[in-house]
Amino acid sequence: MLKKFLIGTLAAVALLVGVTASAAYDFGTTTLKVGSTGEAVKNVQIVVGASPVDGVFGLITKAKVMVWQAANGLVADGYFGAASKAKANGTTTTTTTTVTTGALSGGAGDADVAHYGTGEKSEIVEGDSEIKGLGFKVEAIDSDIAVTNVKIQIENQETSTSASKITKYLDSVDIYKGSTKVGSADASDFSKESGTINYTKTIALSNAVVKDGDKDPFYVMLNAIDDIDSANLAANLEVSLVSFRFQDASGVVFSMDGDASSTNDVAVNDAATNDDMAIKSSSSNPDTQTITVKEDDTTDDVLVLAYKLDVDDDSSDITLTDLATTVTFGNYDVDLSGTVDGSDDSVVAAGAEAVIDSLVFKIDGEEYTADLGAVAIANGAGTAVYSVDLSDEDVVLEGGDVTEVKVYITFAAQDTNYNEAMTVRVSMDQDDITAESENDDTFTTDTGTKQGGLLTLSLTGGTVDVTNITEAGNSNDTDDSYEEGTFTFYVTIDAEDGDVEVDATSIVETLLDPAANTIALSLQIVNLDGDATENTAGTDYTVEDGDSNTFSIVYTINPDAAGTYYVRLDSIDGITVDETSEGINLVVS
Repeated sequence: MLKKFLIGTLAAVALLVGVTASAAYDFGTTTLKVGSTGEAVKNVQIVVGASPVDGVFGLITKAKVMVWQAANGLVADGYFGAASKAKANGTTTTTTTTVTTGALSGGAGDADVAHYGTGEKSEIVEGDSEIKGLGFKVEAIDSDIAVTNVKIQIENQETSTSASKITKYLDSVDIYKGSTKVGSADASDFSKESGTINYTKTIALSNAVVKDGDKDPFYVMLNAIDDIDSANLAANLEVSLVSFRFQDASGVVFSMDGDASSTNDVAVNDAATNDDMAIKSSSSNPDTQTITVKEDDTTDDVLVLAYKLDVDDDSSDITLTDLATTVTFGNYDVDLSGTVDGSDDSVVAAGAEAVIDSLVFKIDGEEYTADLGAVAIANGAGTAVYSVDLSDEDVVLEGGDVTEVKVYITFAAQDTNYNEAMTVRVSMDQDDITAESENDDTFTTDTGTKQGGLLTLSLTGGTVDVTNITEAGNSNDTDDSYEEGTFTFYVTIDAEDGDVEVDATSIVETLLDPAANTIALSLQIVNLDGDATENTAGTDYTVEDGDSNTFSIVYTINPDAAGTYYVRLDSIDGITVDETSEGINLVVS
């Protein structure tokens, strides 16, 4: 439970006093401020020592007024009103005045405090500065409040293996309100509490005002010494907010205990072991889709993979020296005056180049062209590795940086280079990244892998959307076989950049039977809605360029054994079916 203690009042509120004396100076009847002019202003300038005495209330006069007000126990706001006039004439004025402290507005107020973990750090190394060792939020309730000091406690939790004195680790501690430093103390000013290993310090704050209703973040910033003894690298510094003091707009000062959860542990580590970079997902990473390629020209700059490199906030600078990625080909069938099926190793590199004209890494917007490396293609599938040498490029990622890496492929003209239904997928893992850090000669990222969507290369553009999938089992006792099953896919085809053929040869499906049972499979195509050309009823249709048509595609299976069977619709005329076409299971008994 938070405890709050009343310290005292610094200002009186609603003072009502009378006046009988006459004024020595005529200051007029209005409050004088920047922009005021006349004889009354000249009198103000005389009183406060402003020069020249020209009757113009400018910034110099305001500054002199504020100095004079502060010296005479008044609110130094630069406005020469009733209180200032009375003070200058050695009298009081008949008025009712509400006095607030400084720039605070409101009346009697209160405060609350809570732990604020966003941005807190979990480690510190020698030479580090402005490490967020603790965050907390202060809320002003019913009044502006000025936080005047905070009591901070720092304790090493690992005294059995390292020194308890915080000067063995820290040079100083700063207090920030948001991004503004409002207080500071040397680590040597922290005192060890009797009978404990706690080191505490009450740090005075300035200009730490929280407006009524706001919840403002405060941070305890740790600044490490330049040389931490290796024997103390096991230290774990617990940073806590013990209490804080604040003043409300009525001038009342309170002391409040810190929230019990306002603590954070900061491990002391060797700088040489502090470097860290992780592979993260990117929202730009492409989904599985059909890529419409050109028959007689290149298809430029197709995004095939995107990921992010996230350098730890406490890491030293990391320099990328090499990046690589792997391209996996499917349904590989090329004609290069030689069969690319693994039987002729002399043409496998040419096989990759027949599909990919160029591959480019884009790192934080800068482009780097990759070179083709190892290639392995056999039996209609294969891989090719592309890499880029960055050793002379000065690609530096700083601590806290999150850098996006995008991979683009320019596909070669399809023509006779590759099969129209070829698939391409690009992937990477941590071994594809080579880097150096300021503290180590070489550097390896955390474990991680990323891959782009499966891309089907097709001369025909358009989309195939599956709107519904059903399955059903039918009793079939006449021939003593197992139950017959049907899978029905309801699809809408939008043709773009060419006609889409819908027939048994253009439809690609996956039929899975884990038990390898013999399956009799039949296909029926039903035109449900649209203007598709019917070439052969129930088996062969054409959706012309620019048209849209809805079909039901029905698979019937008649297995010779009980089991679970699975059908997935993959593509139609080279157009990848959207992700809603995930296969369904049918249990046959």
